[in-house]
Amino acid sequence: MESHMNRLVGIVNLEAGNAASVERALEASGIRSVQVKDKEMLKGCSHIILPGVASFGAVIEELRSKNLFEPIRSLYESDIKLLGLCAGMQIMGEASQENPGVKGLGWFTYENVELVNKEERRSFHTGWNSIRVKEDQKLLSVSNESSFYFNHSYYVPNVEEEPESFGSTDFLESTMVSIFKHNNVMGMQFHPEKSQVEGLNILRHFAEWE
Repeated sequence: MESHMNRLVGIVNLEAGNAASVERALEASGIRSVQVKDKEMLKGCSHIILPGVASFGAVIEELRSKNLFEPIRSLYESDIKLLGLCAGMQIMGEASQENPGVKGLGWFTYENVELVNKEERRSFHTGWNSIRVKEDQKLLSVSNESSFYFNHSYYVPNVEEEPESFGSTDFLESTMVSIFKHNNVMGMQFHPEKSQVEGLNILRHFAEWE
Protein backbone atom coordinates (compact mmCIF):
# COMPACT_ATOMS: atom_id res chain seq x y z
CA MET A 1 0.00 0.00 0.00
CA GLU A 2 1.23 3.48 -0.82
CA SER A 3 2.36 5.40 2.24
CA HIS A 4 1.01 8.87 2.91
CA MET A 5 4.67 9.98 2.84
CA ASN A 6 4.58 9.45 -0.94
CA ARG A 7 1.47 11.55 -1.42
CA LEU A 8 1.07 15.30 -1.73
CA VAL A 9 -1.74 17.19 -0.04
CA GLY A 10 -2.57 20.53 -1.61
CA ILE A 11 -3.95 23.18 0.77
CA VAL A 12 -5.89 25.88 -1.08
CA ASN A 13 -4.27 29.12 0.08
CA LEU A 14 -6.94 31.70 0.85
CA GLU A 15 -6.90 34.85 2.95
CA ALA A 16 -10.37 33.63 3.96
CA GLY A 17 -8.81 30.36 5.09
CA ASN A 18 -6.17 29.20 7.55
CA ALA A 19 -3.75 27.38 5.26
CA ALA A 20 -0.71 27.95 7.48
CA SER A 21 -2.39 26.35 10.49
CA VAL A 22 -3.49 23.35 8.41
CA GLU A 23 0.02 23.05 6.95
CA ARG A 24 1.58 22.94 10.43
CA ALA A 25 -0.87 20.23 11.51
CA LEU A 26 -0.05 18.12 8.45
CA GLU A 27 3.68 18.59 9.05
CA ALA A 28 3.24 17.41 12.64
CA SER A 29 1.66 14.24 11.23
CA GLY A 30 4.52 13.66 8.79
CA ILE A 31 2.40 14.50 5.74
CA ARG A 32 3.85 16.31 2.72
CA SER A 33 1.83 19.33 1.67
CA VAL A 34 1.95 22.39 -0.56
CA GLN A 35 -0.05 25.61 -0.46
CA VAL A 36 -2.04 25.89 -3.68
CA LYS A 37 -2.14 29.46 -4.98
CA ASP A 38 -3.25 28.88 -8.58
CA LYS A 39 -4.83 26.18 -10.73
CA GLU A 40 -1.48 24.91 -12.04
CA MET A 41 -0.50 23.96 -8.49
CA LEU A 42 -3.48 21.60 -8.27
CA LYS A 43 -1.65 19.29 -10.65
CA GLY A 44 0.35 16.59 -8.91
CA CYS A 45 -1.73 16.73 -5.72
CA SER A 46 -3.34 13.47 -4.68
CA HIS A 47 -5.46 15.17 -2.00
CA ILE A 48 -6.86 18.71 -1.75
CA ILE A 49 -7.94 20.56 1.41
CA LEU A 50 -10.31 23.55 1.25
CA PRO A 51 -9.93 25.42 4.55
CA GLY A 52 -12.21 28.29 5.48
CA VAL A 53 -12.52 30.58 8.48
CA ALA A 54 -14.44 33.45 6.86
CA SER A 55 -17.92 33.83 5.42
CA PHE A 56 -19.40 31.63 2.70
CA GLY A 57 -19.33 34.56 0.26
CA ALA A 58 -15.76 35.57 1.07
CA VAL A 59 -14.45 32.08 0.35
CA ILE A 60 -16.34 31.86 -2.96
CA GLU A 61 -15.24 35.34 -4.01
CA GLU A 62 -11.58 34.57 -3.37
CA LEU A 63 -11.74 31.24 -5.22
CA ARG A 64 -13.21 33.07 -8.21
CA SER A 65 -10.68 35.93 -8.05
CA LYS A 66 -7.82 33.39 -8.14
CA ASN A 67 -9.45 31.44 -10.98
CA LEU A 68 -9.69 28.39 -8.73
CA PHE A 69 -13.47 28.02 -8.51
CA GLU A 70 -14.07 26.10 -11.76
CA PRO A 71 -10.87 23.98 -11.57
CA ILE A 72 -11.81 22.85 -8.05
CA ARG A 73 -15.47 22.35 -8.94
CA SER A 74 -14.41 20.00 -11.76
CA LEU A 75 -12.63 17.68 -9.30
CA TYR A 76 -15.87 16.20 -7.94
CA GLU A 77 -16.07 12.45 -8.71
CA SER A 78 -12.44 12.47 -9.87
CA ASP A 79 -9.49 10.46 -8.51
CA ILE A 80 -8.48 13.41 -6.31
CA LYS A 81 -9.61 13.22 -2.69
CA LEU A 82 -11.18 16.45 -1.41
CA LEU A 83 -11.65 17.73 2.15
CA GLY A 84 -13.56 20.87 3.12
CA LEU A 85 -13.05 22.35 6.58
CA CYS A 86 -15.65 24.60 8.24
CA ALA A 87 -16.61 27.16 5.53
CA GLY A 88 -14.72 24.91 3.12
CA MET A 89 -17.37 22.26 3.78
CA GLN A 90 -20.23 24.75 3.61
CA ILE A 91 -19.31 25.96 0.10
CA MET A 92 -19.69 22.40 -1.22
CA GLY A 93 -23.45 23.01 -1.12
CA GLU A 94 -25.59 25.27 -3.26
CA ALA A 95 -26.09 28.33 -1.09
CA SER A 96 -26.04 29.89 2.38
CA GLN A 97 -28.33 32.19 4.35
CA GLU A 98 -25.13 34.02 5.27
CA ASN A 99 -24.74 35.47 1.76
CA PRO A 100 -28.00 35.19 -0.21
CA GLY A 101 -27.52 34.99 -3.97
CA VAL A 102 -23.98 33.61 -3.79
CA LYS A 103 -23.71 30.17 -5.38
CA GLY A 104 -21.53 27.46 -3.91
CA LEU A 105 -19.71 24.63 -5.67
CA GLY A 106 -23.02 22.79 -5.96
CA TRP A 107 -21.66 19.28 -5.36
CA PHE A 108 -24.53 18.81 -2.91
CA THR A 109 -27.98 20.37 -2.69
CA TYR A 110 -27.82 21.65 0.88
CA GLU A 111 -28.17 25.27 1.99
CA ASN A 112 -26.38 26.50 5.09
CA VAL A 113 -28.64 28.00 7.74
CA GLU A 114 -28.08 30.40 10.61
CA LEU A 115 -27.49 29.00 14.09
CA VAL A 116 -29.96 30.59 16.51
CA ASN A 117 -30.88 30.21 20.16
CA LYS A 118 -34.35 29.91 21.74
CA GLU A 119 -34.87 33.65 21.30
CA GLU A 120 -34.12 33.27 17.58
CA ARG A 121 -30.94 35.29 17.96
CA ARG A 122 -27.80 34.42 16.03
CA SER A 123 -25.47 32.25 18.08
CA PHE A 124 -21.90 31.00 17.77
CA HIS A 125 -20.83 27.41 18.27
CA THR A 126 -17.32 27.91 19.65
CA GLY A 127 -15.42 25.29 21.61
CA TRP A 128 -15.19 21.52 21.96
CA ASN A 129 -18.05 19.19 21.12
CA SER A 130 -18.57 15.54 20.33
CA ILE A 131 -19.74 13.80 17.17
CA ARG A 132 -22.41 11.14 16.94
CA VAL A 133 -21.75 8.43 14.35
CA LYS A 134 -23.58 5.21 13.59
CA GLU A 135 -21.92 2.09 14.97
CA ASP A 136 -21.84 0.47 11.53
CA GLN A 137 -20.02 3.40 9.94
CA LYS A 138 -16.27 3.63 10.15
CA LEU A 139 -15.48 7.27 9.46
CA LEU A 140 -11.70 7.76 9.46
CA SER A 141 -10.71 7.74 13.14
CA VAL A 142 -13.94 9.27 14.45
CA SER A 143 -15.95 7.56 17.18
CA ASN A 144 -18.67 8.67 19.56
CA GLU A 145 -15.96 9.38 22.12
CA SER A 146 -14.15 11.81 19.80
CA SER A 147 -14.27 15.56 20.49
CA PHE A 148 -13.26 18.32 18.11
CA TYR A 149 -12.99 22.10 18.08
CA PHE A 150 -15.82 24.07 16.43
CA ASN A 151 -16.09 27.78 15.60
CA HIS A 152 -19.02 28.80 13.39
CA SER A 153 -22.46 30.46 13.30
CA TYR A 154 -23.91 28.80 10.17
CA TYR A 155 -24.29 25.09 9.61
CA VAL A 156 -25.40 22.33 7.27
CA PRO A 157 -28.67 20.81 8.55
CA ASN A 158 -28.65 17.72 6.32
CA VAL A 159 -27.04 16.14 3.24
CA GLU A 160 -29.89 14.86 1.08
CA GLU A 161 -27.58 12.85 -1.18
CA GLU A 162 -27.36 10.19 1.56
CA PRO A 163 -23.58 10.14 2.07
CA GLU A 164 -21.74 6.88 2.54
CA SER A 165 -20.68 7.95 6.05
CA PHE A 166 -22.12 10.61 8.27
CA GLY A 167 -21.74 12.18 11.72
CA SER A 168 -23.80 14.82 13.51
CA THR A 169 -23.42 17.18 16.46
CA ASP A 170 -25.99 18.80 18.74
CA PHE A 171 -25.73 22.41 19.91
CA LEU A 172 -28.49 24.54 21.45
CA GLU A 173 -31.69 23.57 19.64
CA SER A 174 -29.95 22.42 16.46
CA THR A 175 -28.56 19.18 15.08
CA MET A 176 -25.93 19.78 12.44
CA VAL A 177 -23.82 17.79 10.02
CA SER A 178 -20.35 17.73 11.56
CA ILE A 179 -18.65 15.26 9.20
CA PHE A 180 -19.56 13.29 6.09
CA LYS A 181 -18.00 11.34 3.23
CA HIS A 182 -19.48 10.86 -0.23
CA ASN A 183 -17.70 9.74 -3.41
CA ASN A 184 -14.28 11.44 -3.35
CA VAL A 185 -15.35 14.22 -0.96
CA MET A 186 -15.20 14.70 2.80
CA GLY A 187 -16.58 17.61 4.78
CA MET A 188 -15.87 18.60 8.38
CA GLN A 189 -17.62 21.45 10.16
CA PHE A 190 -15.02 21.39 12.93
CA HIS A 191 -11.32 22.31 12.74
CA PRO A 192 -9.09 19.21 12.90
CA GLU A 193 -6.00 21.45 12.78
CA LYS A 194 -7.10 22.90 16.16
CA SER A 195 -8.29 19.63 17.67
CA GLN A 196 -5.02 18.31 19.10
CA VAL A 197 -4.36 14.55 18.88
CA GLU A 198 -7.82 13.66 17.57
CA GLY A 199 -7.47 16.25 14.83
CA LEU A 200 -4.00 15.10 13.79
CA ASN A 201 -5.28 11.53 13.58
CA ILE A 202 -8.13 12.47 11.27
CA LEU A 203 -5.84 14.47 8.98
CA ARG A 204 -3.46 11.52 8.77
CA HIS A 205 -6.32 9.19 7.89
CA PHE A 206 -7.48 11.62 5.20
CA ALA A 207 -3.99 11.60 3.65
CA GLU A 208 -4.10 7.78 3.64
CA TRP A 209 -7.52 7.68 1.96
CA GLU A 210 -7.29 5.89 -1.39
